[in-house]
Amino acid sequence: MKSVQVIGLVALVAILAAGCATKSEGEVNLRQGRGMGMGMYSALDATAQVYSNPRAQVPVDDNPWRWLGFVMHPIGVGLDYAINRPAYALASAFPYLFGYTSEDVLVNSERP
Repeated sequence: MKSVQVIGLVALVAILAAGCATKSEGEVNLRQGRGMGMGMYSALDATAQVYSNPRAQVPVDDNPWRWLGFVMHPIGVGLDYAINRPAYALASAFPYLFGYTSEDVLVNSERP
């Protein structure tokens, strides 16, 4: 059993050392000059080359459903305070009648 742990530890160290010893893709592209301007983009930014139109990144011209969400959010919060919270208060007052359980207590206690 001890030998299996030692072999696993050695394998883990070898994998980590080999992964850290390789060159990243960005370094190779910058040094070899492959790709037209590929080195200036981050490898982690997947949208850097997809959105060439600056207006596509501006949130002002965003989806109209987002604006509807901004308008409807205060209405939803108002309905939560007007309907849901009093319903939870009523159910917690008579748990045997409404089937209010300990899970409901947890959900209700996590509300701001």
